Amino acid sequence: MRITLYVIGLLFSFIALFCFLLLFGTPKDWLIGLIVGCSFLFGGAVLLTAAIKNYLGGWYFLSAILLLSIALFFLGGVYHFIATGVSGSFIPLLWAGLVCLVLGLILLRLGHKLHKKRWAVLVSEALAAANALAIKTEVESLRTGNDSLAPFPSKVPVAALYPPMTTWRTFLLMVFSGSLYSIFLTYRTSKDLYTLGENSFRPKRDAALILMPLYGLLVFMRMAKTIASLTKKQGMVNKVSASMLTVLLILAGILSVSMPTFLYPLTISVVVIPWLILHQQMNRLRQGQSTDWLQPVNQYTWRQRCVFILGVPLMGLAIYGSKADFQYFKADNLAVGAALVGQSLPYQLHIPDRNWRVVPVGTMYNDTDMELMNKPSNEWVVIRVQPNQHQTLDSLVDNRKAIIAANWKDFKVVETRTLDSGAHLTPVSIAHYSHSQTSNFFNQSFFVATIVTTKTIYEVIGQGSKHPASTVQELVNSFQLTATEGNQ
Repeated sequence: MRITLYVIGLLFSFIALFCFLLLFGTPKDWLIGLIVGCSFLFGGAVLLTAAIKNYLGGWYFLSAILLLSIALFFLGGVYHFIATGVSGSFIPLLWAGLVCLVLGLILLRLGHKLHKKRWAVLVSEALAAANALAIKTEVESLRTGNDSLAPFPSKVPVAALYPPMTTWRTFLLMVFSGSLYSIFLTYRTSKDLYTLGENSFRPKRDAALILMPLYGLLVFMRMAKTIASLTKKQGMVNKVSASMLTVLLILAGILSVSMPTFLYPLTISVVVIPWLILHQQMNRLRQGQSTDWLQPVNQYTWRQRCVFILGVPLMGLAIYGSKADFQYFKADNLAVGAALVGQSLPYQLHIPDRNWRVVPVGTMYNDTDMELMNKPSNEWVVIRVQPNQHQTLDSLVDNRKAIIAANWKDFKVVETRTLDSGAHLTPVSIAHYSHSQTSNFFNQSFFVATIVTTKTIYEVIGQGSKHPASTVQELVNSFQLTATEGNQ
């Protein structure tokens, strides 16, 4: 059954990852993809956790998780009906979701009872085997006249260690710190291992460099192997090997990069799973020692409370800051070469790349008439329209240069003017502003198209990048007024 849980859990996790990746390509049904992905991710995470912990709920537990995943999908479908206003009734989905939810909870309860029953049998068998071994050892010691043999290894007194902290407390610290608490967790683990006689560890150095990709991976793997070795000496065996923990850490890192930024809390929750398992293993090792604790048990220190004081608002800012990404995934794909026409104003653009999408006005700025984003190349374009208060094209271009000069000390500008604006004998200014330095640090550039008519000022501003697939210049250059404006 444990192998079955591993196989289905991994399968569900890969399907969830595939669904999240599809959000980049099928934004029209982004909500359905998100619901399906979360459903499979829930099932995969629970099943893999159960397999790692050797949960003995049997087919009751497996069936319960499958039903709960289906219930999450159906109830998510209800939300999709309500959020998108799709015509039709969501009552069948609601009933199906509630039925699967109730059945899943019932089977989950039965599976947990079965787990406790089977676990009690295993514990009793282990105790019986230990008692038999103790009696056998005692008899042999009496026969040989040697009373110095002890049936069980005694705890060795050591210096004070950091206290075991419950998993959920550590989970909250990791999530609200954006996984940066792994620095302090590394220091505590490395320091305790050094105290236990593992002199190869350097707590301060390991903690300071844990976020470096290769070095951090090596430190994590070394801690996991050392914990496994010391735990084995105490007569215990960890359910997750050091190699498997390292693989889980690598997979979690890959998954975190591929997931959308607006799923930040879920991403962090996935990333910290290997750290939580390592922390559990270290807690077992600590509890096997005869020692005093450096700090009170299961109480946050003032430093850890500061993590929450700073982490909660930062978490809120991170979620709020991903608003643009969320709006991008909601938007529809635009066909290459399609003419994007202003809804109430006479202008149009031609889409050069299928990754460009129109996001709601106000996503990036509050004074725009239209906003577009290209997430893969990290580019955007905004269109501003305002009444002409006796301004000329020259004055607007000079104002834009002054704004750029106030922010960039060293830049260059290339401007061209043509009469290809779509309005009769009305020129259009196409300007490219870029840093004079060629360093990758100064890789930002702006493309600005400006058209001034007797009544209206049109300004198209696009932020470009050095991405190989950059098409922001083509999009800005395609801006034109329609015949309606041209006849004015």
